[in-house]
Order: sequence, then C-alpha cells, then structure tokens
Amino acid sequence: MDPYVIPTLQQMFDFVAFYVDYYKKGLGVSHPEATPRWQNAKQVRFNIETKLNPRSDQDKQGVVYKEQTVGFEQMADTLAQVIINNRLAERATIQSFDFRSTLRVQAHFPEIHTSYLIGDFPKVPADGYAEHGDNVQDENGQNTPWLAGLSWPYRVTVRDQLCKKQRRI
Repeated sequence: MDPYVIPTLQQMFDFVAFYVDYYKKGLGVSHPEATPRWQNAKQVRFNIETKLNPRSDQDKQGVVYKEQTVGFEQMADTLAQVIINNRLAERATIQSFDFRSTLRVQAHFPEIHTSYLIGDFPKVPADGYAEHGDNVQDENGQNTPWLAGLSWPYRVTVRDQLCKKQRRI
C-alpha cells in the first residue's frame, strides 16, 4: 500500500489547526520562531479547486465504462459544508472550470468566495479522450454545460478578425 495519498480537505484543515496549536501552546512553543509561525498559520487562505470532469472514460470503440467524477452538486455541497463546519468561509475560495459548481456555491453558500476558471483548449483529439477537461468545448467542439449556459463565441483568430491597432494623436 502506498503511504503517500492525497489528503482530504478536512485533513488539510486539521493539519493547519495542529500547526497553530503546536507552535502556540504545544511542543513547538519554545522554538525561536514559534510566534510568527502560529500567527501565519492562523491566517492562511485555502484556494480549493473542484477538479470536476463530467466526461466519461471510453474505450477505443467509444463504449462508456465509468464516470470520472461525482456530480457538481455533490462536489460543491460537500466542499462548502466542510468549509462551513470548520468556520473557514472567510479564508476559503472554491474555484472551478465547471461554472455550475461555483454558481451552486454562490447560491447556497454565499459566505464562501468563488473563482471561475476558463480553459479554452482545442477540440478533443480524434480518439475521444483528452487528459485535460476544459470547460469551453465538448467532444464535438460545441459549448459545454460546464459554462452553465454562458455562450463562448470568442474562439477567433487573426484570420477571422483582423486586429486593429489604435494610434495616438
């Protein structure tokens, strides 16, 4: 079994709380930099990205065999609830390429900051699977539901629209 695993959000919050206690009133209190260490840890901010990918894995014949992540509602609600339970809403931001999850956080947990990420990558390769999960195009080059209804008409090149240079007078 691999001893190196990705920590949960709760474990990360617990680690920072432990760090504060360790240097404020624990065994680390005698360290020469104890006070600045616990004071710094007490105000650390948490920038949390949802890492949603609603695409499905497909074999070479196009057969779908598993969803890659949970739905945006479950992801948003679970993360937000952990943040609220730890009283860290003022120090946390939830960011995502999936606008549906950040819109959900805004609607149901307005005390938590959100940040919207844009990924405008080329169309998914011919094999139908891309390592990244951008939020602008689906497998057919169409706007994805990740944008929560926002149109993305901005994929233009200099060939499509010539750049105009402003001149100083």
